[in-house]
Amino acid sequence: MSLITPFGGRSAQDEILAAANEHLERLIRTVRLLTNQLEAGEFKDLAETTKVVRDAGAALQIAFRERENVEKLRRKDAGIVHDYAIDFDAARDEIGRRLDCLRAARNADGLP
Repeated sequence: MSLITPFGGRSAQDEILAAANEHLERLIRTVRLLTNQLEAGEFKDLAETTKVVRDAGAALQIAFRERENVEKLRRKDAGIVHDYAIDFDAARDEIGRRLDCLRAARNADGLP
């Protein structure tokens, strides 16, 4: 089965998913940078450190939640439901094969 998109290019959903994934990667890199700065002791004020830790944790939770949503959209777009995808081309071929067997059996000599 082939997916037909307008103008033969990437669909708008593909572009949105790519942009969302890029944004999430950037957010995760920023949280890693903040974590490294915290570990290096670059924040001297306790209030500032507490705020950075709280904000970084919240940002990371949002990033993981959004990454999960992006993955769900990708899986849905690919036709994957409950970890399974239906291969319509293979199903169509198998149905055709079985119909051919039934047609051949119907025209067999001496058999009803």
